[in-house]
Amino acid sequence: MNNRLIKLIRACGLSFVRKHHLYGEVYEATHRWQEVTLGKYILVPMALDDFLGVTANLQEYERFEEQVLAPFYFRLKGDWSWNLYLCFILEEDDLKQVPIERMVRVERGKRYGKKLILTWSDLARRLPTAKLPTRMDGQVAADPLKEWEQALAPFGLGFCLQDYSDASIGHYLDDTMESIPQESHKETMEAPPQKPTGPIRTLQFGEAYRSHFLSSAPELEFAQVNLLSGPNGMGKTSVLECIELAFTGAIQRNLLSDSEIRESWDGRMTFSGDERVFEGVPSEQEKKEREIAYYRQKVAPKARSQINRMFHQYNYFSSEAVHQFCFNHDSQIDYRTAFARVIYGEQLERVERRWKQHRDEMQKRANRIQRTLASLEANLAEQQDGQAQETELMRARAAMKRNAISKWMKNCHYAYPILEEDATLSEVETWLQHLEPRLTELEIVSRPLIHPNLGEIQSGRQLKSAIAANHAELTDCQNKKNEVLEQLKTVSSAEKLVEQRNALRMLISDHEKIRDQYLQLAQQLQGKVGIFDQSSSRDRRKWIEQRLAELQEELLEIEAVIRLYGDVADAATEYADVHEARKQMDEAETQWGDARRHYQEAMARTKAQQERSSFLQRLASEIKVDGRHYLEANPGESRCPMCGHDHTTSETLLQAIEKGIHSDDEWLTKLLEEEEHSKIRSQAQHEVYEAAKERYRVLIRFQELHAYLLARKNRLMMVKIPEAFDPAHLQRVLKTCTEQQKQKTAERRQFEQEAQDLDRRGFTLQLMAELDALLESPQLESVRTEMGTEATGQQLVRGLEKRANLHQKEIEKALEESATVEELIRQAENHHQELRKRMEELEKLERELSSARQHLVAAEQAYERLHEHNVHISVEHSWRDWRSYLEQLIAECSSLTEILKPRLLLEQRESVALELMQQIQTETERLRRCDQALRVLFGLKQLAEYGDEFVRSNFEAISQLFVALHAPNEFEALQWNENNQIVAKRKGSSVSCTINQMSTGQRTTVILAVFFVMHLVMDTAPRILMLDEPVANMDELNVLGLLDFLRQITITHGTQIFFTTANPQVATLFRRKFSFLQERFQSYHLQRYPEGPVRIQVQSFVPDQERAVRVLQL
Repeated sequence: MNNRLIKLIRACGLSFVRKHHLYGEVYEATHRWQEVTLGKYILVPMALDDFLGVTANLQEYERFEEQVLAPFYFRLKGDWSWNLYLCFILEEDDLKQVPIERMVRVERGKRYGKKLILTWSDLARRLPTAKLPTRMDGQVAADPLKEWEQALAPFGLGFCLQDYSDASIGHYLDDTMESIPQESHKETMEAPPQKPTGPIRTLQFGEAYRSHFLSSAPELEFAQVNLLSGPNGMGKTSVLECIELAFTGAIQRNLLSDSEIRESWDGRMTFSGDERVFEGVPSEQEKKEREIAYYRQKVAPKARSQINRMFHQYNYFSSEAVHQFCFNHDSQIDYRTAFARVIYGEQLERVERRWKQHRDEMQKRANRIQRTLASLEANLAEQQDGQAQETELMRARAAMKRNAISKWMKNCHYAYPILEEDATLSEVETWLQHLEPRLTELEIVSRPLIHPNLGEIQSGRQLKSAIAANHAELTDCQNKKNEVLEQLKTVSSAEKLVEQRNALRMLISDHEKIRDQYLQLAQQLQGKVGIFDQSSSRDRRKWIEQRLAELQEELLEIEAVIRLYGDVADAATEYADVHEARKQMDEAETQWGDARRHYQEAMARTKAQQERSSFLQRLASEIKVDGRHYLEANPGESRCPMCGHDHTTSETLLQAIEKGIHSDDEWLTKLLEEEEHSKIRSQAQHEVYEAAKERYRVLIRFQELHAYLLARKNRLMMVKIPEAFDPAHLQRVLKTCTEQQKQKTAERRQFEQEAQDLDRRGFTLQLMAELDALLESPQLESVRTEMGTEATGQQLVRGLEKRANLHQKEIEKALEESATVEELIRQAENHHQELRKRMEELEKLERELSSARQHLVAAEQAYERLHEHNVHISVEHSWRDWRSYLEQLIAECSSLTEILKPRLLLEQRESVALELMQQIQTETERLRRCDQALRVLFGLKQLAEYGDEFVRSNFEAISQLFVALHAPNEFEALQWNENNQIVAKRKGSSVSCTINQMSTGQRTTVILAVFFVMHLVMDTAPRILMLDEPVANMDELNVLGLLDFLRQITITHGTQIFFTTANPQVATLFRRKFSFLQERFQSYHLQRYPEGPVRIQVQSFVPDQERAVRVLQL
């Protein structure tokens, strides 16, 4: 077995190191690449009974891990400890007998390293872990879009690949669509254009790409493996989409959105080992060249490039279809369709939905056209029946009506041509069409002859007599009207009397207004006679009010000083130098800072000593384990392998190991005491600093007080303000302000009491203001001037009343004159009113006669126009009889029109029949084109079929990669079941797991396997993998499996990796797996504040250190 396992280890690509006797035989091997150790493998071949004993329960298994795996784990430093693998090797028949819960217990264990349970035949295929598939001879995924275009173009159905439009289908069926020249599907060039040979070296975002947070971002220098981490919304996906935009000229997320966003990029992207650069968004020609070079696509000269879709198929793992695939728990879902969505992307799925929608609409149109054809044919048959019999019956009825019309035309004395007896229906209809408008015109012209206002007038003779009588009456009325007008001119006008009356009224109003003003002033002055006669008391009250205002202003200034600076009135003033106080405060702050720093240093030393003590305890435990293993491997040994001391016997050596190592705590106790003393000194220095700080604050407040007082020197005249700065003097000023406040408050209280006494006597400010307003009035002032300034209040009142009586006498005189004028006005208006009434009666009579004349003239004109229209009525003939004959004639014509209507219907039927035959011909052609389109569209291969072909062609590689990625290792392969569905076969069981029964993480693993196989099969695709949050649905074990695979593809194919995550734990795992690359691995942590630019921290690592060895803040 020894040689067999060693050969198998080397056949896997691992390096055999040594064999250990820990729990039976344990084989140590390493996985190396370019002189760098990638992982350590501990292989343990076991019989079934031994394995079942080790895994009997959790305690037994953990004991096994402590004895076998722990020694190797503790020898690994830094990130190397995350690359330890334990492999149990069983016979195939034994593995089938292992309970599934035992396998899960082992492979889900997270202590010390990753665990695998393999058979001997699995070693070459499964080691090292996440090994790339051994056979990659499957086909590259076909291009459905190209095949669809080739199938549809010859028939003019290329529009079916565009967004659905009723108009497009209508143009196609009507054969009115503009012809599109068929394009050749040859490549645009004989040889593929040159493409960049190296990975992406630098990326410059430019100013145009998402400038709201990336315009100030620096140029990024990429390594072979690049981790982009940070919270959601920080711009990780924007970095990947910028690379996508530079490669393909578009961003798929924008292409799939309804808003049709078009982003621009004016940056620059360079490549390692190649002088070519990508600058700005590529042109259509550049996109075609890259599509040919990278994806071996044949692009027609006028076709649009599909490089963005290809880029997502083979290089960019980011699609909503993946989310739908992983989270759809419908047991009826068709996973062939779901696989196709992942393989070909949502862009092609949308194209497929378009032509399917056009196909379904074509089917509906075909059904509608068939129903329309059946309806048209039925209508045509109906139109062609029973036309002959209806024509003969119509001709007989028309002849009878034609004779009746001739009779009534004779009675109406109307001269109009008469039809021949053998006239056809068409001629009768034409004759009638000319006759009816003329009869309608006769009816309109003759309407004035039967107007109700004509009364008993029925003939031309009566009309002439009525016109003559109306003319005589109208002339007499106009003569009487002229006589009344002459009388109105001779009547005297009352306008002058009205003006005189209005002038008297205005004079009365003016005298009343002046009288009322004098009476009102007398009344107001009567109530204020007492205070008017005591002028000295009035003057005293006004002076007191002025003095109270001055005291209030002075008190406000004093109170402001006390309110703002009263806090320093009792402060200590032993210091007067502000600079000296500031210097003492700074010195105290410096001493407090030193004491605080000494305290922090003491705390740090104490903490370090405490951690060191904990480390020594752990180290002692590890030494115990290594010592026991050493004695098991070397029984009888008495010399210590670490210090070389000989303990005489192995039992003594074992006692020394068990006794262990104890750390000395005396130094820790001393450090704790030093920390406490430092804390006390820091607190004391802090108190000194606070006292100095308070002294400095008080001096600053005195400086502010001094400046405040100097600025208000003119307002504080009652206080002596020093020019020089003196805190003691300023404190005396504050005391003086306090005394002045008390003194002026008492003075104000005294004046307020005196003002209240005067107010009670009636000398209120309001009454005195009202008296002053009265004395300023012009009327009172003129009375005072007339009576002299020594007049008393009562004398002034009597003087005002005397003036009011004079104006009252003037009012009475004017009223007498106004009454006389009013009587004269009344007499003139009565006479004038009688004449106007007579004039209105004559005007009314004139209007009635004029209206009657209009009707008579209209009847006379109508009578004359009838002669013009070939109607000859004698002056004795009655108009009423003639109108009744005309109405009968019109009725007979209308009856003939109704008889001829069926003839119009017959002609319409003939016309409709012709139209129906034309429509049948058109719809037949539309149905033919519709059937042609349906044959072509139903012949297209669906995406599910294309996806199925790719999966079947590469099924072995997909299955092998799925098993390698998934943990725990419960499945041995993917298979096709009897229902032609993909299932996962469980180890040691005949039960299979369908995809809809898989967990979300397992489905994610399936999709990742399909995506990676697509990337590997397309050997010309850029060696770039961009994975945007690929592990959001996976646990840690499966994340480690994916990272192992990415590491394998990096070292075997030189693939450049771009990996994003918002999970800090995943970012740490990624770093631990790739730190061995050192400068070829970089971590980019993105941080962005709201509405601000992005900040990027670039870190580099080495595997034996936890912290970054290089940090660059961009």
